[in-house]
Amino acid sequence: MTIDTKWIDGIQTLDLKEKLKTYLTDGVLTFDESKEMLIAAGQGGMNAAKLADLNTILANENEIFIDPYAKSLTGYVIKGNSANAYWWGGLDDSGKSALGNLSNSSSQGNITKLVNKWFLGTDVPLPLVGGDAAAGISGDFKYSYANIAGELYNDGVSASDVNQGQAGTCFYLAALGAIANADPSWITEDFIRDNKDGTYGFRFFNVNGEKFYVTVDTNIAVDKNGNPTLANPIGNELWDEYKVQRESRKSRPGDVGL
Repeated sequence: MTIDTKWIDGIQTLDLKEKLKTYLTDGVLTFDESKEMLIAAGQGGMNAAKLADLNTILANENEIFIDPYAKSLTGYVIKGNSANAYWWGGLDDSGKSALGNLSNSSSQGNITKLVNKWFLGTDVPLPLVGGDAAAGISGDFKYSYANIAGELYNDGVSASDVNQGQAGTCFYLAALGAIANADPSWITEDFIRDNKDGTYGFRFFNVNGEKFYVTVDTNIAVDKNGNPTLANPIGNELWDEYKVQRESRKSRPGDVGL
């Protein structure tokens, strides 16, 4: 693929310019290259010149990206997103803290958090669940996170894969089961990709039918005995658990309760 890369000559940050020349020898900026580029740009914190360079890259996004997932995540970091307001700290139980969109005064630490939020999925919700109204269970329940061994799919997608855990997620899991029964491709098409680094890319649509993308890692909310709480995977087939995790991250990111 051949593209016009003359605009790279206008990049002010030497290291960023050299990386772009290497990345774009094939005319494409990939998911891994975008992540590496943003981490490198964040070294030492942001300044006006580096921010201008990143916006120049986005101005050419339609030429250099063929992957809408990588393109969107890069935009969420550089142009901003409402989900950037806070870092939720669910994984290490550090709690909610202000983060904010990228600016020319963003610290290296905050830039790393923005990249980790979108490209590594490590900004998980606080592991709090507000009971199960359908089962008559009230109260707030706190869990922890752990990696659960398993596969995304064992033998494809079916309604029989769906199994509720301890949390009150029956309404969402019932919908997943109905969709899986009607047309499993509607489930599999939302799993954009396996990033081969312990994360998965997901697509969903907002009320206006606009596409939105997130990254989910393999950390799953579990109880004190290590059992999954949002869904209870059958045969270590994890797609339904990840779907619930994804929904909690985009709909109510401060709390895994849906």
